[in-house]
Amino acid sequence: MKVKRYLVGFFFLFWVLYLEPIEIGPLTISQLWKIPFLGYLIVFVLMNKVHHPTYVTVGYLRGFKTVLNGGMLRNPVTEIIEFTRYMMIPLLFDWINLKVKSTEQLDRILIRLACFAILAGIPFLLGILEPLGTEMEHIGGLTSFVGVFQSPHGASTTLAISILIILFGLKNNVYPRHFRFILISSVLLGLLQLYLTYVRTGYLLFFVGILILYLPQRITFKELRPALIVLGSVIIAFVILLQTNEAFYNRIFDIRGRQEVNPGSGRLIFWAASVDMWMQSTWVEKLFGIGMGGLKEGMKGYIGKPLVAHSEVFNLLAGNGIIGLLLFGAYLVALFQFIWAKRTHNSFRLALISFASYLSLMLIQGGVWFPVEVFLALIFVKLYREKA
Repeated sequence: MKVKRYLVGFFFLFWVLYLEPIEIGPLTISQLWKIPFLGYLIVFVLMNKVHHPTYVTVGYLRGFKTVLNGGMLRNPVTEIIEFTRYMMIPLLFDWINLKVKSTEQLDRILIRLACFAILAGIPFLLGILEPLGTEMEHIGGLTSFVGVFQSPHGASTTLAISILIILFGLKNNVYPRHFRFILISSVLLGLLQLYLTYVRTGYLLFFVGILILYLPQRITFKELRPALIVLGSVIIAFVILLQTNEAFYNRIFDIRGRQEVNPGSGRLIFWAASVDMWMQSTWVEKLFGIGMGGLKEGMKGYIGKPLVAHSEVFNLLAGNGIIGLLLFGAYLVALFQFIWAKRTHNSFRLALISFASYLSLMLIQGGVWFPVEVFLALIFVKLYREKA
């Protein structure tokens, strides 16, 4: 009966995520289910007495700030969509904290979702299904792996976090011995999919997480040996891929058409453009921002495409002004303080990995990545619940 329930849940979640990019009128299926879900979360949290860390309160303030900018006057729909995305972050924490009754249940949900994120890629690796999400073309006719997600970046960040969650459990012997073979196989399969995304953001998240996961508490050879073995294996694999795979090499070094293009996929140009937009705005817009819609419109004038700045810092500077940027800084500080205050707890290192991965993602990509936010909420609720 349990197996049947797991399979039904697996296939239901698979098809929900797989069909998300499909457009129905002006909205995608992703928006059609997430907007009602957000409404449910708001009502649920309002109807219950909630207790949460300070960083969650700051998260709510960040969400409300997204509709307090110049964009609400020019393009309110875009800003309301941003509001729904950013409000998901604190709401997920409160909802999970109220709904999930024990840390053991949180452990089970975490590992099952991590395995799901990886195993859901099998039909795409075998060529049974074609992804519906956006694919990035690369040299030699190769395309980025997307799988069940909406984009290569969504796939790579989710896969990186999923692999790290499983590795944390394996390193700390959290799961039964008979389950370890499945978990090790999932890690190997996840690494293959992560590599095939050709997304450096995911590679960075994985590398940062590995460093923290195997960072020894004491500097002795016995403590250092596992870290050196893992780190050495990652570096050797990276070098071998650079030497043997042209597509991987070109993606890492931004070579397209056999010529090196702007480093960081043009990020320096995006960042400079967002700073310039902020500098040319009115003093009110400097404080409150021009909105995400205004940022995209302005970016179109600089680079010909309505993109964001590919960094939460620069997205917020132009889109939500100094106030939005300060709230983001306060959110990071409050989140780190929450994690550090629980450094004697079992989940501390996993939470620290999550924080470092999230910080890396925000600095070089930005935005809200729903699957990643779900994992982070589960991890931080687990840490919040644990006793030293």
